[in-house]
Amino acid sequence: MKKLILLFILVFIFYLTKSYSQELYIFPVNDGINEMMDELSNDHLISLNSVIKPYSRYFTVKSLLSALSADSSMTQLQVREIREYLKNFCQEIKYFNLDPHSALDLTFFKNRKPVNFCPLAINYNNKSMSFSLWPVISYEQYINENQSVYSFKAGAGLSVYFFQHLAIVASIYKQFENSILVNQDYFVPDQGANWNRYSNGGGDYYEWVGQITYSWKWGMIGIFKDRTEWGNNYHGANIFTDKPPSFPFIRLNFKPAKWIEFNYMHGWLSADVADTNKALVDAGGSLDVFKKKYIAANLVTFKPWKYLNLSFGNSIIYDGNIQVAYLIPILFYKSVDHTLSSGIDNENSQMFLDISSRQIKHLHLYLTLFIDELNLARITKKNEHNFLSWKGGIHLTNLPLKNFSFTLEGTRTLPMTYQHYVPTLTFESDGYNFGNYLRDNAQELFFELTYKPVRLLHIGLSYTFAEHAGNYQYGKVPDPLTVPFLKDINWKINSLAVNASYAITPNVLVSINYQYRKTQGDVKYTPPLFLGITNTLSIGFQMGF
Repeated sequence: MKKLILLFILVFIFYLTKSYSQELYIFPVNDGINEMMDELSNDHLISLNSVIKPYSRYFTVKSLLSALSADSSMTQLQVREIREYLKNFCQEIKYFNLDPHSALDLTFFKNRKPVNFCPLAINYNNKSMSFSLWPVISYEQYINENQSVYSFKAGAGLSVYFFQHLAIVASIYKQFENSILVNQDYFVPDQGANWNRYSNGGGDYYEWVGQITYSWKWGMIGIFKDRTEWGNNYHGANIFTDKPPSFPFIRLNFKPAKWIEFNYMHGWLSADVADTNKALVDAGGSLDVFKKKYIAANLVTFKPWKYLNLSFGNSIIYDGNIQVAYLIPILFYKSVDHTLSSGIDNENSQMFLDISSRQIKHLHLYLTLFIDELNLARITKKNEHNFLSWKGGIHLTNLPLKNFSFTLEGTRTLPMTYQHYVPTLTFESDGYNFGNYLRDNAQELFFELTYKPVRLLHIGLSYTFAEHAGNYQYGKVPDPLTVPFLKDINWKINSLAVNASYAITPNVLVSINYQYRKTQGDVKYTPPLFLGITNTLSIGFQMGF
């Protein structure tokens, strides 16, 4: 029997290694690359499942090259931008021997020397490996009536492809801010951090991210310490956002057929809750030992028709020891919770649904539903509610005018949706909510109009209205089901912004932004820079991968 199992494993490994594939999942420093992927999918030039980001670099470069040769209906601006974006993928193009479209005439792709230079990256290539080293630098200055704030980041990263299936990426950077703009309380959508706080309100932090992946033609398994995003959106996801600091997780991705895709992860989170039974004592006094906290999640996407994606999934937050059952990717964790918990409340499960349709050319329609608890009988009751968060919107590109895009998105999260009365089971890591950045008992309306007048210059006009109400704590109110939505509003914002960004090279961006904000309510939810009525000018510079 043991020999038979070993033979099966060897045959399975041989089957996987027959097919050539390598994947690295990196958020690009230039978000224009993701915008272009979305635009090409809207224009029916590529097929895209946008429910989970980041996309793999290999998939991105293959999609961009495919779009160039797929249809002559692309605008000249699209062609020129794709030509520029491909320069950010010269490592993949050279190592995988991908042939750029003949019309590109990108001479640096033809350089076959072992050591070569792409924009702001040093590459080394031979038959068995490809190595790339790049800098990570950014600076942004904010100025308004309240104060002047700067944010500076510096570091480096590398990516390596080995043989036919193995890939590695790692980067480290340190960030400084003279006044912290993102923490666990602030209602801002930007990425959070574990700050080393200064007495003057500023702070700094180090961030290590990395991944090791093994890939084959229809799948990938990897070990990550990074961020991830689940749920279609253009202004903050409401399933998993990239706001919590990076955390370690195992990820699987399977695409066994064109009509189905499966994703799974198991992560090790930071609970920030001391385990009083395990405190350590040394010569300097007691040292806290924090409780262990984990997450498991899966998402399956069905594609019944071209440009229509239906995604269903569930997740569970649990503490204590690792449960082997949650290492099984395909389970429905709610039912496992009922089996394992035996009346002990040490697990918190969720479900989600995402519908994404690009069947009408140039138009993306999407709806995301996050479910913490659902009882169908409550739907018809006026005085009771379920614990839900939904987001829906439309994104229109190149219609009625070329090089314009329009986005309208709404979000609504009912009271206590992301909460749990057991501190280690809340839907968060390091104190940052995994779901929507406004957390529960909140709603938002977001509008954006963008225009690309010339290659790599993006100009945008956006408006945001958001409000948040009473902070009811689950377990501390008599009847959570009857808590009213948006009663006793304690925070509100109206924001109008104009921004322009230009990519000097695909991975070097400069930007300028003006934002009018009117913020009302509890000051603890707003960075000091944006308190009250403000007119803020910001200038930025980014360099990365």
